[in-house]
Amino acid sequence: MAPYAGRTIELTLAVPHPEWPGRRKFRGDIVRVEGDALTFLPDAAPAPGEAPAPLTVAWDDVKQAHLVHIFPDTTRPQPGGKTGQRKKAQPKKPARGGAPHDDTTDQGTDPEEHP
Repeated sequence: MAPYAGRTIELTLAVPHPEWPGRRKFRGDIVRVEGDALTFLPDAAPAPGEAPAPLTVAWDDVKQAHLVHIFPDTTRPQPGGKTGQRKKAQPKKPARGGAPHDDTTDQGTDPEEHP
């Protein structure tokens, strides 16, 4: 996990963390990984009005952990003036091969006349 320092992680602890009574699920940025411990900065604070502080947990206490993939916003203008939005649908081209169909030749014929 050391190469992932700075990335966002979601983790679930086997038991609630003592500094966060009753809370087992966390999301935050990995600060460092040392030996059998992981330090991350949670997205929230343990109490209203407090600032989030780095939290260190032992790997043995982690029940589940995975990286959160954050995809770039492609709707904003990119360098070069491109917006990254999809192109508008183009009208379909006629099928290749064969003669073009002429609707005027079918007028006045009864489909039951020609078996």
